[in-house]
Amino acid sequence: MRIGALLAGALAIALVSAVPAQAATADPSSTPLSATASPSPTSTSPQSPSTEPAPAPLATPTPTPTATPAPTAGTTTSPDATSEPDPSLAEMNAAKNHTMGSTVAAAEGGASPQTRSFAASPSAISVSGVYGQDVSGWQTNINWAAQWAAGSRFAYVKASEGTYYTSSQFTSQYNGAYSAGMIRGAYHFATPNTTDGATQARFFYQNGGGWSPDGRTLPPLLDIEYGTDGTGTCWGMSQGAMVQWISAFVSTLRSLTGVNPVIYSTANWWNTCTGSNSTFGAYPLFVARYGTTTPGALAAGWSNWTIWQFADAGAFAGDQDIFNGTQAQLTQLALGSPGPTAIAQKYAAVGGASGALGPAISSVLWINQNGGGFGQAFANGSIYWSAASGAHVVLAGALRDFYFGQSGAAGVYGWPLSDTAPLASNGGGYQQAFSVGAIYSSPAGTYFVGGATREGFFSRGGAAGDLGWPTAPLTCPFANGGCSQPFQYGLIYNTAGGVWYIVQGSLYTAWTAAGSFSGWGYPTSNLVTMSTVSGAGTGQAFSIASVYAKSGSSLYAVSGAVRDFYFAKGGANGDLGWPAGAQTCSSDSSSCSQLFTGGTVSWAAARGAAVTSPQIDAAYAAAGGATGSLGPATSALIWIPQNGGGLGKAYTNGSIYWTVNTGAFPVSGGIRTAYFGASGSAGPLGWPTAAPVCTYRGSGCSQAFQNSSLIAGRASSGYYTVTGAYVPALTAAGGLSGALGLPTTSVLTISANGGGTGQVFDGGSIYSSAKGAFAVSGGIRDFYFTKGGSAGVLSWPTSVGSCSGGTCTQKFAGGTVSWTAAGGGVILP
Repeated sequence: MRIGALLAGALAIALVSAVPAQAATADPSSTPLSATASPSPTSTSPQSPSTEPAPAPLATPTPTPTATPAPTAGTTTSPDATSEPDPSLAEMNAAKNHTMGSTVAAAEGGASPQTRSFAASPSAISVSGVYGQDVSGWQTNINWAAQWAAGSRFAYVKASEGTYYTSSQFTSQYNGAYSAGMIRGAYHFATPNTTDGATQARFFYQNGGGWSPDGRTLPPLLDIEYGTDGTGTCWGMSQGAMVQWISAFVSTLRSLTGVNPVIYSTANWWNTCTGSNSTFGAYPLFVARYGTTTPGALAAGWSNWTIWQFADAGAFAGDQDIFNGTQAQLTQLALGSPGPTAIAQKYAAVGGASGALGPAISSVLWINQNGGGFGQAFANGSIYWSAASGAHVVLAGALRDFYFGQSGAAGVYGWPLSDTAPLASNGGGYQQAFSVGAIYSSPAGTYFVGGATREGFFSRGGAAGDLGWPTAPLTCPFANGGCSQPFQYGLIYNTAGGVWYIVQGSLYTAWTAAGSFSGWGYPTSNLVTMSTVSGAGTGQAFSIASVYAKSGSSLYAVSGAVRDFYFAKGGANGDLGWPAGAQTCSSDSSSCSQLFTGGTVSWAAARGAAVTSPQIDAAYAAAGGATGSLGPATSALIWIPQNGGGLGKAYTNGSIYWTVNTGAFPVSGGIRTAYFGASGSAGPLGWPTAAPVCTYRGSGCSQAFQNSSLIAGRASSGYYTVTGAYVPALTAAGGLSGALGLPTTSVLTISANGGGTGQVFDGGSIYSSAKGAFAVSGGIRDFYFTKGGSAGVLSWPTSVGSCSGGTCTQKFAGGTVSWTAAGGGVILP
């Protein structure tokens, strides 16, 4: 079983033992989300002998010296192996067991077809670096301590060939080199003519070609060289086929181990058999070249070499190699990735063993899914790293348990993009960003939010916003492919095309009360704010109904045939305006009606929909209908948009006006004449708010209208409007039943003394100027007129008059008038 599978299963078990308080960060909604994570590594021994190389011994290896000694010159065979020098190529062909470079000397020349020994002393090499060796099953009983003493600091050990051979010496050689203090690695002798590259890579991986980020294990190596046993230089393959084979091998091995394999070859073979392909330069190059002091020209695609095999015999058992760099650089090659270092740095940054994570309970492990990366388990959480996401902490708790339930970094959520973070808003909880979304954990539960739902969630501020925390997982119950996810204060619905819509607040409450998806259906728009001739408000469309709320009014749904007719009339922007009541239908749904600010839509299956006004009809019936005071109708219903909008209908002797806020009232006779003179319901008076009253001074009538206005008078003297500042002045004087009585003129303009206006009533006058609007009546008005009224010395009134003990007084801009019945009026000093 491979490491990735272990992480998805058994490894999670060891990490759920401790659940500490989780640490804080920002809401993932403020962080771009584009990665996910996997079950925390939990096993302290994840490697399986059936799939991985033998584990490193537990004993502390011999420390690496600070200086690397050069190998002893002049040795031609290893004194530390019982085997003789490598057998002939023919013997290797027969045994189907080839050493690294066994075909190179025969093809490119050397001391003999079977030897690649350097002609001169190894000290004649003109490059410097770290010396090492490669060995195979042909070398037995190697004294690795002696190899170390002779100056070898690394070793590549043959593990496999094709899919038919594994080395019986591999485990002892691999562990022996490690125990001696060396950095070791495994190699595979490729036979491209037998099986495909991916198959051989997996065979190699399962038989020793693994890797661990311990700084002591070199990347696994592909030995690709000349064909054996009559297969030809290129194994009977075309250049294109060879490139595909190599690509399949290294990419498969890369996905299994998390590190780029090393490629061993020669410039001649590579350029001949791959057509000088230059696309593999990211892989370290192990070059073979003998009888020279340098590695010479390199294969296409490489500008530098990593290791050079310069001879098949010398100070060390097996072949003689040199690494192109320092001991520290060799260690870095063994690390293979910045991931382990990044995990260590992150662990230190959060307090190490004494911090929130506690002590480590696993080594750093490779996870090959979702692009690959590393993970390490700790008592109270895990740290994950990938090249795309960096290193992040997933703390133990409900969030991590949920993450593990989907196989962690190996699963659908991928690698973490942020640390586990607390958030106090909306009752508090934890969240964490991953490559495909975020996980949120609160008292409402632990849930994932991703895709189009995440976009909508972030638009409202994430878990800190007005939607709050998720309360259930995403569900996709809709035939049209849509999905929905509920939150504390709303719901997000997204279509199959990735468009999201939000239902929240009071509208969400009403949607739920109406039966949610079975009532209004799923949303087909977001909430829209509208400003229309009928006033401002909001609206949102659903698959079954559309929902509107005029500012300051209740929310109402419009559906079915009524909605179709409403839309045909322009919706809230049309003559019908805003819905003003709930839709009602007959028990058999054959007829429905709904009140709007612009009338009532009445629909019947037999006749369709029409705009009606039951209120106007009722007022007309109350007035006697066609045989009553109004007479027959002379117009249809007329929509009038001004002053909030409403309906009017004309009759022979009058009109009836209706709005949803004022009701339906007739306007007739002289009042209607004056009303028309003031532009009717579209003018400053607005809509009638009451029926006419005809009880003033015997024959006087009045009718109230919007905007604190009225029309009053009598047939003999005419009807006049009282509007604006004149209305409160008339009210202060006792109204139409008071001393002033009914108006007998319209408002008059007066230019004297700074200008103003006046209006005459039965028992007095009202003057309006910059000083205010005040009534002047009785004896004071008579005296005021003798002084020229508002155009005279007293100018405009500045207060209401008052009487006490037979004396009446009133202030004017030009003085105060005092009046008594006996003495008349005087201007007080």
